[in-house]
Amino acid sequence: KDKEQITETQNKHIIRGDRVLDIGCGTGLNFAYIEEKVEDGGSIFGLDLSLAMLKQAKKRNCRNVTLIQGETSRMRFPAEYFDGVISTYLLTTVPGYKEALRTMCLSLKRGRKIVLADDRLPSGWFIGPAFMLKNLFRQGWLNYRKGIIEELKALTRDMKITNHLLGLIFIISATKK
Repeated sequence: KDKEQITETQNKHIIRGDRVLDIGCGTGLNFAYIEEKVEDGGSIFGLDLSLAMLKQAKKRNCRNVTLIQGETSRMRFPAEYFDGVISTYLLTTVPGYKEALRTMCLSLKRGRKIVLADDRLPSGWFIGPAFMLKNLFRQGWLNYRKGIIEELKALTRDMKITNHLLGLIFIISATKK
């Protein structure tokens, strides 16, 4: 049910002909949902650091998809180029998340939506318990969610935040000023 809510929130503001940037696209799980909304006249740009993930994304054979390998916090796109920007479970793993958010918002057209789905789990949880516990001991539980919200407040308006799975997952949608 939560996966459906995340997908619905991400796609609610995408329409036919839009250009959508999927930051941290991974294996392209969002592509089919986005493609359904943008149809033939639109396009999807998937950015991921991992070449292996992008190879998997390419196998999805979605139309009008451009795959880009790069580090989110260092990427530069044309200003106000995209009609929608989404990111799923990426920002809380990126040390340069503030720069990544600025890049996302700069590339988004005014009045259009950015939608982020992410988690509140401890840093390193996806690598394994030993790494996670080591990070928790060294750094404590880093609250990237708070920083993401603060950064977005400066760049957007009409922010809406919903929590899922007992508050471990959060979805933020906001409109670029």
